[in-house]
Amino acid sequence: MKYEYFISYAHDNGFGYSSVTLEQKIDGCELLLEIAKKITKDGNFNSQVIILNFILLKDKR
Repeated sequence: MKYEYFISYAHDNGFGYSSVTLEQKIDGCELLLEIAKKITKDGNFNSQVIILNFILLKDKR
């Protein structure tokens, strides 16, 4: 099963948002830190983003 999330975050130039599709539900800080690192790398930010909120949009079966 796949899970699609809306992620809002803060970065060194302001705020942003993204959608992320995962193979598992977000169930702890470790996965949120991995997502933040990926957003930071993909967005080419100078410092790591901080995830402010996440919302499950849909379960894809």
